[in-house]
Amino acid sequence: MKVRRRIASFIALLILAAGLPAPALAQSAVTSIAVGSGPIAVAVNPTTSRVYVANNGGNTISVVDGKSNQVVATIPVGRLPYSVAVDPTTNRVYVSSLGASTLSVIDGATNQVVATVAIPGGPDGVAVNPATNRVYLADQTANNLTVVDGATNQILTTIPVGVQPTHLAVDSATNRVYVTNTGSHYAGFGHTVSVIDGASNRVVATIQTGTYPTGVAVDSARHRLYVNNTSTSAPQHPVVSAVDLTTNAVIASAPVGYDPRAIASDPTTGLVYLANQVSGTVTVVSETSNAVVATIPVATALQLHNEGGPVGVAVDPSAGRVYVTLGRNTLAVFDTLSTPGTTVLPKTGGPSPLLALGVGGLALVGGLGLKRFGQEKCGR
Repeated sequence: MKVRRRIASFIALLILAAGLPAPALAQSAVTSIAVGSGPIAVAVNPTTSRVYVANNGGNTISVVDGKSNQVVATIPVGRLPYSVAVDPTTNRVYVSSLGASTLSVIDGATNQVVATVAIPGGPDGVAVNPATNRVYLADQTANNLTVVDGATNQILTTIPVGVQPTHLAVDSATNRVYVTNTGSHYAGFGHTVSVIDGASNRVVATIQTGTYPTGVAVDSARHRLYVNNTSTSAPQHPVVSAVDLTTNAVIASAPVGYDPRAIASDPTTGLVYLANQVSGTVTVVSETSNAVVATIPVATALQLHNEGGPVGVAVDPSAGRVYVTLGRNTLAVFDTLSTPGTTVLPKTGGPSPLLALGVGGLALVGGLGLKRFGQEKCGR
């Protein structure tokens, strides 16, 4: 008991010294996977347990088996792939390539590109509505939304939205599409998210959010939309905005790390994950309280300097896994947060150990793996 008390005291001092909030929930590191060059985005098919990573530097998609954590295929796509989305109903994977102005359509069963759709302008974010078999792409150069029929791979229409639309989220239950307009404030329209009715292909509302909205995620069951806002200008701080979709009004905001690049919602646990590139962390927000409940470091200062921090995040609710892209070629994998216990940091590179802070014990993450007091070693 004395040893445990001393350990607890030591951990508390470390938390105070580091200026980190004590973790409210537990998170267990699983592994880190070497993928292609410059991983920028990630998406999951929970039905097949396949994870798809868009490698911006390699012009490829890495296909990862979520059960074995092994790369099982590498698929060439258009130049500078930027975003990836999955339709679990049709087992199709959609990749927007900013450099090629294309949408690559991949058959998830064969890992082959079955169609390439030319997209006028510069396609950024991509999202799918499995209920209607519609694919949506944000076109930042033309300031519109391109709608593609998933059955024919033909462009159906384009919808004018705000200035410099970047990322999308679809609410399949209401057939609404949400688009962040990163540059609308330059035109005097404020910082906005456009709301599109998928039935009429019209903008039906505009939501004012925080400064520079980028990533967006929707939780249909809770009627919530979460938008990460990337402002780094003092006195403003990057925040995540919580929007009540019954009123389209921002009801809360919470501070996050610097340069939040992507966001994902876990409807099973009611938690939202944000990848903060400059801070090298993942912020976890509770949808119940709309407050930050954990901050997970995923990159060391050296790795941030040499390779870069997290830029993409996705959740597999059925498997209880979170996937984060970062660095030159890394996909970090860890368990979704659940109950009080030890918070362990995923290893994302060399053998330099990281300090893992938590309630249940202290773990060193290094070249040999990670270990919790009283538990077996979990190899990397």
